[in-house]
Amino acid sequence: MSEVPSSNTYIPHKQSAQCCPRGINRWIALSLLILFLVSTFPPLWAANQSTEAEKYANNGLDLAQAGNLAAAEAELRQAVRLAPRNPSFLADLGTVLAMERKLGESTDILKRALQLDSSNLTAQQYLAANLWQLHRYLEAKQELEALLKKKPGDKPATLLLGMVSENLKDYAAAARLLGSVPALVRERPESIAALARSLYHTGQKEKGRAALQQLLTHPAGPQGVLLGAQIADEMHDYATAEKLLLSIKPAFPDQATVGYQLALVQFHAKGFAEAQRTLQNLIDSGYKSGKVSNLLGWCYLQQHSSRNRNQIISI
Repeated sequence: MSEVPSSNTYIPHKQSAQCCPRGINRWIALSLLILFLVSTFPPLWAANQSTEAEKYANNGLDLAQAGNLAAAEAELRQAVRLAPRNPSFLADLGTVLAMERKLGESTDILKRALQLDSSNLTAQQYLAANLWQLHRYLEAKQELEALLKKKPGDKPATLLLGMVSENLKDYAAAARLLGSVPALVRERPESIAALARSLYHTGQKEKGRAALQQLLTHPAGPQGVLLGAQIADEMHDYATAEKLLLSIKPAFPDQATVGYQLALVQFHAKGFAEAQRTLQNLIDSGYKSGKVSNLLGWCYLQQHSSRNRNQIISI
């Protein structure tokens, strides 16, 4: 019999429909981009070339604001071609590339921009967000800590540093940082989940449970609740996990997913008969899969094999 699959799959972050993984929400990205409209460009090139480069750059920013990122990228590339050492143009291009999810090239260009102008906090924040999404957590942490020294209390940077700390398993720092920006944390299920996991890991079970309860009324709906249930299951808070799953089960569009997750929680809680009934109901309703059969087999084994009755699979 194959091993029972783990429920400890934390998504992504990094890349769900509600998040920019483990980056900044799109509306934040666009609002930050507006800052470049009031930037002044240092006179580092000939006057006629400067005028032409600025024209391309301004066109690119207008297109980015309108949501036409491909055209914005083309215009900003022209501006950078004419003025390759202008840090604002590089930062603008790097930002648009980040919004297009071209994270590798965006990271390289943003680093060039910061080498020329280390005071550009917007470029530094996008660079940190890129590094986070590329799973380069230590580098992201360094950029965010440097940014917060320049601008103490910056809330988006604090949120992102909290997420990075959670990825690095520095749960005490993550709980402190995420707990300091509750309004931003509440906006996304992933950040709520990161805060809850950090609170559980630091022995603050009731606070972690309370954080997950927020998902019951979150605009993200059932998918956010499912994520919360996975976190509670991972933290061995089976009662909370089951409560969350039962709250969405009647109307959840994917009954196979929610049913299997519920059975998995019941199995972890040593409710083998309950898990067996949940799985059998899934099969009777036409939901059959290898993982359902596998978990059902483990339920039978735990109930009927005296040799293995007390051998609980650790997953």
